[in-house]
Amino acid sequence: MERSVFLAAVDAALSLSAASSAATGAAYAKRACLEWLARWPGDFRVRARLADACLRTGETDQAVQHLRQVIEADPESGKAYGTLSALLRRTGCSALSAEVDGCLFALGAAVSTAAGLPDWADPLQTSLRLLKDGRWQEARLSAETVLCAGADQALPALVHLQTLWRLSEHAVVLSAGGEYRTRWPGCAAFLLLMAQSCFSTGRNAQGVELLHAVSVADPASEVADRYLGALNPYRSLWPAQMTAELSTALPAEVAAAAGWNRLASGPPGPEPPDLPADIPVLRFPDFDAENPPPLSPSGPVVIEPIPGELFPGPFDSSDEKTSGPYNHAGAVRQPEPPAPKTQTTTPTARREDSGLDDLRRELDRVAGRLRVRKGTRKKDSRQPAYLILTSRKRLTAIYGAGALPQIDDRLQSILRSKRGMGGWSAYLADVDDSENLKAFGLSPVDPANAWQVKTLISGICAFLEEKSEMLGALLIVGGEEVIPFHRLPNPADDDDADVPSDNPYAARDENYFVPEWPVGRIPTPPDSKAVFLLETLGRIAERESAARKTVIESLWWVIRTLLRPGTARFRKGSACTAAVWKRASGNVFRPVSSTASLLVAPPIHSGTLPKEFLARPKYSYFNLHGLERGPQWLGQRESSGKGPADAEFPIVLNPSQVVEAGNVPQVVFTEACYGANIRGKGVRDALSIAFLGAGTRALVGSTKICYGAAAAPLIAADLLAHLFLQNCLSGVPAGESLRLAKLAFTEEMNRRQGFLDPEDQKTLISFILLGDPLYASETGSAKRGQRGIPRRRFSPERIKTIFAKEDFVENGSSPSPKVQLELKKAMAHYLPGMGDSRIRFLHPQEGQGVPSGEAKDASPGRKPQSTPRSPAWVVALDRKSEAHGQAIRQFAKISLDGSGRVVKIAVSR
Repeated sequence: MERSVFLAAVDAALSLSAASSAATGAAYAKRACLEWLARWPGDFRVRARLADACLRTGETDQAVQHLRQVIEADPESGKAYGTLSALLRRTGCSALSAEVDGCLFALGAAVSTAAGLPDWADPLQTSLRLLKDGRWQEARLSAETVLCAGADQALPALVHLQTLWRLSEHAVVLSAGGEYRTRWPGCAAFLLLMAQSCFSTGRNAQGVELLHAVSVADPASEVADRYLGALNPYRSLWPAQMTAELSTALPAEVAAAAGWNRLASGPPGPEPPDLPADIPVLRFPDFDAENPPPLSPSGPVVIEPIPGELFPGPFDSSDEKTSGPYNHAGAVRQPEPPAPKTQTTTPTARREDSGLDDLRRELDRVAGRLRVRKGTRKKDSRQPAYLILTSRKRLTAIYGAGALPQIDDRLQSILRSKRGMGGWSAYLADVDDSENLKAFGLSPVDPANAWQVKTLISGICAFLEEKSEMLGALLIVGGEEVIPFHRLPNPADDDDADVPSDNPYAARDENYFVPEWPVGRIPTPPDSKAVFLLETLGRIAERESAARKTVIESLWWVIRTLLRPGTARFRKGSACTAAVWKRASGNVFRPVSSTASLLVAPPIHSGTLPKEFLARPKYSYFNLHGLERGPQWLGQRESSGKGPADAEFPIVLNPSQVVEAGNVPQVVFTEACYGANIRGKGVRDALSIAFLGAGTRALVGSTKICYGAAAAPLIAADLLAHLFLQNCLSGVPAGESLRLAKLAFTEEMNRRQGFLDPEDQKTLISFILLGDPLYASETGSAKRGQRGIPRRRFSPERIKTIFAKEDFVENGSSPSPKVQLELKKAMAHYLPGMGDSRIRFLHPQEGQGVPSGEAKDASPGRKPQSTPRSPAWVVALDRKSEAHGQAIRQFAKISLDGSGRVVKIAVSR
């Protein structure tokens, strides 16, 4: 949807006044704005409309937060000051309201505040008037008077910077601007004035970098055009047209208010305008037609083995079907690594293709640097298929033959339910049942071998192509004991020997960093006697009227709020974080709810966790410690004392609390290490299984140790959680939300760093979805069966990786002792007690053995060349503790540049 059309749709939604349609309009405006801002986070004009929508839905705290961001982005926006002032007065924040009124008064607007204007309001107004009159030296002195008075607003700083720039004091502009930018990083005007000063002093490279930052902070070029005029000489750095593919469906009331569904009346005249072609309908799923599937319906299914994977399961050489090479029935033997492919093209053709590829790569690099959004590509309109994958023989071995008819009945109910969505087909594939696989033209495979199962999925993809269908979503029914995880090599330097992952099941080739379709898994705990499995499958098969469900939920919420007022605090979402990570957790959970819904442990622990915390909010987010051999999730205090370790790591949640809660969140994202470790676990042994058993529809967690941010910006699991929750709020189903989050994560880290480091790689492969991949928590917002979300792929060569290898330092080439001491002091803040930990130095090298790049020169005695932005050193620290009878080991990775400056800190959860 193009920006002008989008703004017209949102304005129409916010203009609805009838009680029956106002709520619909406000809800649509909020979802649409959130989705737009996920693509264009600096668009403060849209953020102002989001604040208006939040006001109409009763979310005052979020409205205040969004308005503060609008004012930070554009401190000269008088309307935003007026709205924020009124809100602050309404919530009893008179002092803060007076500060805002001071800026509003300075901009020349009428104000009314009971607390009186601040002392600096008059000098600020005078400074603005002098600046307008060209009396710049006087304006500067007046602005400095305001700053000395302690004004904590961006507007006085902006006026000061403008006067300095007008007086050509460019060195002072850069110095003061750097300080102001630290306090108000989203202000586009600061960046623009600093860029102009850079160009005036010959610092062209720095000026261009600042202009790139302006194009992100002000993507619509509103501030830039105000300062530089309509003939902005740098206009080519901004996107020619701002568009976004929105998945939020346009309500009929909004279309009517916008005038997009009116019929002409009266005498014949000009044709009425049609409904704009880019008005969104959720399109799910779809493939990029410019990256066609690599498999040919009539050709063989060939998948190269995943380097380093541990392939579980026997290979019976006496079996006739295992003696052949790959075939359309699925690969059943682990082959030798393939020989290099021969080139059949002519040298001239190779040179031409190479030149075109180089040109495309260069254009992509420039477009990425300038944050230019590409136009929408043609999309594949084939019918999507929902595939259930399991082994009925293995289910029988776990639950007995008596339970199999009930399991079969549930599986068939799911198939009927998915076919009933409209636009979807659905299939059941029993991996070791020859009769079942005849329909696909395939032969059985060993269910204990993950690689064989993956190849079978590729054979099913080829079968679907012959029917003009495509694999839209995959549901694996069974834990490790039914359909195994892929055991991928651990890219990070920690205690995990390997990483169980479902990522390879989401792609047709060996590039498991790029999921092509969403994958969900249903565990099969052996201690539940099929009760857990039957209830979970039954919930997936449920089909409810979205409107009816919404009315029932709303009525139930009103009743609960009257009976238990504390429930309203966690209506939209609940979150709990360890105290050491509370700042990062607040940024992660911000799209869902206010910080009032975020609990911090300590002081929170399992005995003080409010009952309303699990009273069926839509979303729950946990940023806590997890244990490999224990079921609990733990908090951690901010400072390390001499008291008992149990007090430092309080238990926050255990399975019994979830089982006994009665109501649980619909969608859960946990950053706890081993949060999705279901291998050999039962309902009482793993919180993830307990949540699913109690009614949670989708849970995302890590099978092994995972990492997150110690401070801003968000990285690793924190960034993935933030992206996932944003997608869910836009009505995207849970599995697709995770898939799109992984792609956006890859794109963002590639933009920041130019590569995926070990912790990035582990984040992508260790997080899995437990539950239905097509479950959408935002009822009524997703027309899943009509069309599809466009699916983007990165070609493998675009995903660069590095790994960190321990370097036995010689000749004192490690960071200096002073740098090492400073590192330990810094980590004491993020990981209490880390100051006494072991320290090791790892040297970054480009990826070897990772299926995403070409082979590198690994000759003895020669260090591989690093990527341009790769760190010079990675400092690894680890700490061992014991609490509640369990061993707790924490890891931290600090990336340093050549001068010893910290560029990234990742801390294990």
